[in-house]
Amino acid sequence: MSGALLGLFMWLGFCGFAFAANHAFLGHRMPRWFYNSGPYLLGLIVQGMILDAWQ
Repeated sequence: MSGALLGLFMWLGFCGFAFAANHAFLGHRMPRWFYNSGPYLLGLIVQGMILDAWQ
């Protein structure tokens, strides 16, 4: 579970804010932001879970 939490925080720090800044500048709404950044969230959560299981 700690790996999934790490993936969430990494997504929030690296991808979430970058996508939010771009979408705010372009004037897009929230569902489009999540649609564009959601695959990165899933990928980072899975990577965090794999690294947690590997340790």
